[in-house]
Amino acid sequence: MIGRGTYGHVYIALSVTTGETIAVKQVEMPRSFSDKEDQRIKGMISSLKAEIELLKDLDHPNIVLYLGACLDMEQHFPVSV
Repeated sequence: MIGRGTYGHVYIALSVTTGETIAVKQVEMPRSFSDKEDQRIKGMISSLKAEIELLKDLDHPNIVLYLGACLDMEQHFPVSV
């Protein structure tokens, strides 16, 4: 782990496609229906979606490049990469 934020942890990883070192943000998402209905959790999901939308449009040498997001099929929520 190389960092920790409000909604998840950031890990150093190796891209199997390019061989480059990358950072991967992993976010723990709610597991139960009651968790998904919690207003704090809904706020977290909204913030995560806004972060993904913002990162997709940024293009600056001092800002980390957004590569994409994947969906954990078991949880049905995006994970930033």
